[in-house]
Amino acid sequence: MFTVIICLVIGMIARYRIEESHKRIKELEERLDRYYKEREEGKVARKFKLEDSFKATLESAVVEDVPAMSWMDAHREDYDKLLASGMFWEFHPTWTGDWERDKYAFCHDKRFKKK
Repeated sequence: MFTVIICLVIGMIARYRIEESHKRIKELEERLDRYYKEREEGKVARKFKLEDSFKATLESAVVEDVPAMSWMDAHREDYDKLLASGMFWEFHPTWTGDWERDKYAFCHDKRFKKK
């Protein structure tokens, strides 16, 4: 008798879980259908929505924390002067003459070169 009761309880629990799973699957299918419908209509479906207060705080933190210029940009003028002088290729024959490609090596030389 005790075994029968345990089997019935386990069966009820399993049935409950199956019903919950079916509900969840149905809900997900509806959300997926709604997503594809919005996508076909050209509406932008946003996954994440930030609250305005959080977004403003985030934007202010990013704007304030990111410097307008890199420390390397301070050496750009020296690089351009050396390039215009004609001696650039004498000192650095392996460099390209393009700031974006050479700036790391140039700034390293400026910072760590023994004077």
